[in-house]
Amino acid sequence: LSSSSAASDVYKRQIERKELKYEGELTELADFITNGWQGALLRMKSAGNKKPLYTFRKILFNQILTK
Repeated sequence: LSSSSAASDVYKRQIERKELKYEGELTELADFITNGWQGALLRMKSAGNKKPLYTFRKILFNQILTK
């Protein structure tokens, strides 16, 4: 299994248990999260602080992945 496929399976179970609300394509969601996470890590390293990572997590969990 690819990491996107494995993550998609996790998101699917969370949706079924009503722990996550998302109506789009789950493999695209997994790719989006992976790309965003990697980008936040790169920006964190280049900026020398954790603000990019905190911003990514805040937007992801408060606006994209909602119950």
